Amino acid sequence: MLINLESAKNEPGKAFKAHFCEVPQCEEYPIEYELSAPVSVDANYTFKGGSVFVNGEFTAVLKVCCSRCLKDMEYCMKADFDEEFALKESDDVSYTYAEDMLYLDKLILDKIMFELPARFLCKPDCKGLCPQCGADLNIAPCGCNILKTDNKKMNPFSKLEGMFDNTEEV
Repeated sequence: MLINLESAKNEPGKAFKAHFCEVPQCEEYPIEYELSAPVSVDANYTFKGGSVFVNGEFTAVLKVCCSRCLKDMEYCMKADFDEEFALKESDDVSYTYAEDMLYLDKLILDKIMFELPARFLCKPDCKGLCPQCGADLNIAPCGCNILKTDNKKMNPFSKLEGMFDNTEEV
């Protein structure tokens, strides 16, 4: 995702538009998930005082698996960005450009990673897999009866129950 800054440098302060539909690539920062489709990026950029200000939005579709039932699924994301690019990296500016070339790939990959949820769910009420036999509980209940008889076996925090019931102030 390359922006040629020649026109922007000739007209400082003027806003320019860019649109990309491709897979971002950055050798030092590879993406950890497979993309289902190229990332669509709409950006506006302005050259001011040696820096380039870029803002816009992107949409991406990732191939992931549900954190509960492990089914393959696609996760769609849409996010905004607003960043400054400078010739040299500093405490205030994380992204750089070289002469007349500005690459958006690292920025887009960073934003994708920041926008990822803590876990992916195929549906909000996904029941997941039975911890005893591994059956998909979204399809049908299994014969283990672990859900009916002993919920404490499923909950990894059940041993903490009652821990603070008899606390004394110090």
